[in-house]
Amino acid sequence: MVNSEVSWQDFVRKKKEQQERLLSTPKNDDANQNNDLSSTTMSAPTTATTPESLYGRRPHILLGVTGSIAAVKGPRLALRLANELKANVKVVLTRTVEQYFWKEGRAVPTYDRENWIDFERAVATSKRPDEDEKEHTTDWKLTSGRISIHYAEEEWNDYKSLSDSVLHIDLRNWADICVVAPLSAHTLGKIANGLCDDLLTCILRAWDFGNTKKPIVLAPAMNTAMWEHPLTNMQLKTVKSLGREEGKDAVVVVQPVAKTLACGEVGVGALAELDDIISTTKQCLTHMIGNVSVI
Repeated sequence: MVNSEVSWQDFVRKKKEQQERLLSTPKNDDANQNNDLSSTTMSAPTTATTPESLYGRRPHILLGVTGSIAAVKGPRLALRLANELKANVKVVLTRTVEQYFWKEGRAVPTYDRENWIDFERAVATSKRPDEDEKEHTTDWKLTSGRISIHYAEEEWNDYKSLSDSVLHIDLRNWADICVVAPLSAHTLGKIANGLCDDLLTCILRAWDFGNTKKPIVLAPAMNTAMWEHPLTNMQLKTVKSLGREEGKDAVVVVQPVAKTLACGEVGVGALAELDDIISTTKQCLTHMIGNVSVI
């Protein structure tokens, strides 16, 4: 936890002073153009190295998993976010993931079987009260954070009357950060054009994009031809522009990587390494987004 001598208020004050000094110093645009997250001018106090220590509680991560073949990595990513960042993670699935990729994964977890089993245990354990954990020593440890799943049609299926809470607003308010990994070309297009026909896109349609304290991390995954299509670049720029205010970016894109894709072709478009997605998420949580630009 944060040392009592280094309060969050002190951290914010020091960052403001740092920004004022930077603004008063002449800059060379070429020298300062750096797209690496590690170059951000926002840094946490040396005594506060984890998101949990800054928030004073477990960070709340909303993980959107959309219809890319890389969705099969969703369980492992959720487990690692909960374990490595000590976060509570709510996983929101789109229809394609729910009906195809994860349905098959549950039935025949031939890919990453061990993580699929651990994920199911984590979700089941997270439904139990904290005091029950001691009775299930072989299950997921709640000290690593809770994991739960929400489905595309859940809001409509569960909504019964005007007095019911609105799920997409509840989740939007709950989350400290939204990570969409993988982000498919289809869902990217919907976000960029303001469409909201499932739970995840409703959450993002209501998201406070101008608030750098509620950042979004996008990790696209698609075929090379789709990634290199002019519309993809336009749509990413549109979404990023929604989160840009006063030189700060509240939307960070983790670039896809080059490898052999599901179609058999070799090219850029594969989901970034999970290490990079987790590292970016941690930096966004602890830095509250500084002068960051990834694309």
